[in-house]
Amino acid sequence: MGLCREACRRAPAFARVFVLLLWFIGSGARLEAQAVHGQLVDPRNAAPINGAFVALLDQRGTEVARALTGVGGTFLLGAPGPGDYRLRSKRIGYRLFESPTLHLAEGQTLEYRLEVEAVPSVLSPVLVEGEPQCGFRSDEATTVARLWEEVQEALQVVTWTEREAAHDYSVQLYERELSAGGRRVERERISTRASHTVAPFASAPAEELRDKGYVVTGSNDTLVYLAPDAEALLSDAFIQSHCFSARPGDSEHQGLVGLAFEPVERPGVVDIRGALWLDLGTLGLRVLEFEYAPQRLGRGYVEFMPLSTGTWIVKRWWIRMSPAWSRRGQREAGGHVVTATSAQGSMLYVEGQAVLEGYVVDSSRNGTPLAHALVRLVGTGREARADGKGHFRLAAPIDGTHDLTFAHPRLDSLGIEVGSTPVTLMRGGRSTVTLAVPSEERIVASLCPDGCREGSRVIVGAVRAPGGDPMPGAEVHLEWPVSVPAVSQSGGRTLAVSTDAGGWFVICGIPFGEFSIFATHAAGRSAPVALEFSEAGVWINHKEYRGFRGRVWSQDLHLLP
Repeated sequence: MGLCREACRRAPAFARVFVLLLWFIGSGARLEAQAVHGQLVDPRNAAPINGAFVALLDQRGTEVARALTGVGGTFLLGAPGPGDYRLRSKRIGYRLFESPTLHLAEGQTLEYRLEVEAVPSVLSPVLVEGEPQCGFRSDEATTVARLWEEVQEALQVVTWTEREAAHDYSVQLYERELSAGGRRVERERISTRASHTVAPFASAPAEELRDKGYVVTGSNDTLVYLAPDAEALLSDAFIQSHCFSARPGDSEHQGLVGLAFEPVERPGVVDIRGALWLDLGTLGLRVLEFEYAPQRLGRGYVEFMPLSTGTWIVKRWWIRMSPAWSRRGQREAGGHVVTATSAQGSMLYVEGQAVLEGYVVDSSRNGTPLAHALVRLVGTGREARADGKGHFRLAAPIDGTHDLTFAHPRLDSLGIEVGSTPVTLMRGGRSTVTLAVPSEERIVASLCPDGCREGSRVIVGAVRAPGGDPMPGAEVHLEWPVSVPAVSQSGGRTLAVSTDAGGWFVICGIPFGEFSIFATHAAGRSAPVALEFSEAGVWINHKEYRGFRGRVWSQDLHLLP
């Protein structure tokens, strides 16, 4: 239900998606010279039945007008001329009902109360997968035909909605670059759109999809990904080119029953296979899933949702493009409805958000909370700031598996970068996670890959110019008042290291005791800092004491102006 382009071998890698059609349902009919105006109600309690189709049939049983009942169960059907007619009503998941013959005189508007007992049409409790049926008729007395009847009803609501839409809505669209396995979002571009009646996607004609396939060659050596809209799924061309079977729900489709479809084999044509999943209790259409066949070039997903008015919208959709020859990650484009509002201004739907919360702690300091850390969802531009206790909360209308990382001055002082943590988000759900500065053991192992004597200390820091810029190539000197055999083989009193291209230095294996540290550079030198390491803490310049039992000490040095 979208049009996508994925670059082929000789073209730059890119993808564009004209997103799936958002189907919205309104109400209204054109008043003819003769008409039937009425209400559809349940006779048991006189409750109006909304979201049901009411059709006007002529004497031959041909449908001449159709309307979807509104919130109060009302409908208005215009007749092409005077004569005898019948009303037929059908609501998703309920039995078909026809009224007695009604006579319409010329220019008459007949008021009619249509009483329909809401008796669900239930499938057999035992659903067994059998041989696929190809080219079946909708009146066949099989489970497949029964499922098709309900799917057909739902899709007809969708196509009717496309013509009669009367909702205002906002939509969030996205394009994602995924990891090679498609499990993680690496980069994401998001845009929003608000409109009254929009059909942002138009499928190719059903006959063209049948004859040319769903993945075809486009301009500039690209592949064009096509998908069927509701009208194409309803077409004879789709039915004739696919075989259908009933599929029981599995662990991923609990409480659902599927109308599966497989393409009739046609060499050289890329078709689609998949399933339309219905609620086993109500037989309402919930999800369309498909993949491109026979090659695994990608797949698509469409999620349907009923509104309180009895109308239906597409809640979420995406197409994932994954050509078999591509060495890059997969690409995905889609969107979801954020809000839907009736023409009268009442809110019909507000999308739920995925909530992610947790704590950021410093494992190198016995799990101390890392106050005010900045937590980021990689590639999305979404971030949250932890509070003074290291707690953070991020809420957004987003789903999928993302990489989560964080930044904090503590990491800067250690000169380390933390890796990312995968998190899976789902709208309407809540996920928790703890992010941590690595343990001191891991930090020491990372800073001192050649090893560091047990109990000794590590100094990490940067040499900076008076303006704060890092100074690569500076010399950092340590001086002890007496010779220290643990520092050098000759028992010297000094040790020197150079800063790297980023102005950082690391000195491993510092023993307990007093020493001074300073930096020199062609541009000048820093003031010396006197440090004294002990098991209990650190003395700084003989005046300031800090209780510090860790092994990694951070010390920046600033060149004097």
